[in-house]
Amino acid sequence: MRGKLDWERISLKITMKADEVAGQSLPRSKFYYSTRLLCAPSVTGGKVYQIHVFHQPDGDGRAVAIAVYGSAAAVEQGKGILTHVRSVANGPAGKDWALGQHHKKLAKGYAVVPVLRRISEQDFFAISPAGQRAGVKPVTEGLPLYPMDRAR
Repeated sequence: MRGKLDWERISLKITMKADEVAGQSLPRSKFYYSTRLLCAPSVTGGKVYQIHVFHQPDGDGRAVAIAVYGSAAAVEQGKGILTHVRSVANGPAGKDWALGQHHKKLAKGYAVVPVLRRISEQDFFAISPAGQRAGVKPVTEGLPLYPMDRAR
């Protein structure tokens, strides 16, 4: 029987694969959004699934949504990482499609794996004091905001 899976390692392998495929599918794109990492239990240790969205904010606005999936045990070893690329109009459209697919997987019995999530430059700015003052909204839902000094 296989030991416990290293979910942080699996998450990193999936992120690296998404970055690689984004570079090939949409050169000079930037990370925009990712769904939470999902796993469906199975006899072999489970199947993992996550979608990453990349966009070209400075270009024509094009974007791609990349579904990354495979056997959890194989992905942990960096093997058998499969992808499906979908062209979308822009980052927000990619996020909407990704969330729809995410909810379909949850309905099919997949469960959220509690690992840290990657955030975009927009997310990082939105949670900062300067971003909060400017009213910038984060792309990723549920991010904790940086505590601002309200005494000023």
